[in-house]
Amino acid sequence: MKKILALQILLIIAISLIGETYYVNQDGTEDFESIQEAINDNNVVNGDIIIAREDTYFENINFNGKNITIASEFLENQNPYFLDNTIIHGDYIVGQGVVEI
Repeated sequence: MKKILALQILLIIAISLIGETYYVNQDGTEDFESIQEAINDNNVVNGDIIIAREDTYFENINFNGKNITIASEFLENQNPYFLDNTIIHGDYIVGQGVVEI
């Protein structure tokens, strides 16, 4: 249990050192309402993280050459519930980047 807690703490520290974290929620209560809107924003740059809140996102993703991470809330709390309940439903993902949902 102590090892898991230590790994979670290290993960949180590593995430905080990578770049800014932005949040997407289709209901308009977060930084952005779509993943693509977040990617397109000039403030989102290489090394940043976009956390998509639990939902199904019907959109095609184009990273526009940005080296960013798109993830579910699993990245922050390791709750496997978010792996099955945060979905990008699109035809394709274009460009470079890391997608962890």
